[in-house]
Amino acid sequence: MDGRRIVELFAALSREAVRYKVVGGIALNLHGLVRATEDLDLFVDPDPTNVERLRTALKSVFADPEVDQITASDLGGDYPAIQYVPPDGAFSIDILARRPTPPAKFVRHQVITASNLDHYYPNDVITHGPNALP
Repeated sequence: MDGRRIVELFAALSREAVRYKVVGGIALNLHGLVRATEDLDLFVDPDPTNVERLRTALKSVFADPEVDQITASDLGGDYPAIQYVPPDGAFSIDILARRPTPPAKFVRHQVITASNLDHYYPNDVITHGPNALP
């Protein structure tokens, strides 16, 4: 994964005032917990204006007309996740609009439900900045 490309994308997201969070492996890396990953997970506000800003940011970095296929209606639909792979195929970006609510799961003998999910998914951390989601 090309770290320079990730930094370039973060700059573009900031420049376009995209409302987003970084989650997953990259978020852990940003907080000093090294984890190998080959994708970038972004949690974005699915508001149509925000999705347009997201497309503008992605196109400024990747110059890919396929970015126009990312829509607010898709992100607001039943499956609020889109995987975008830039033309060079070096990594992928998972664009998430909401976290699906899973049924209860057992981890370390504790039940995980929708009401305590945030406690058990510590990799869903917010990046600091003026455009981070509350």
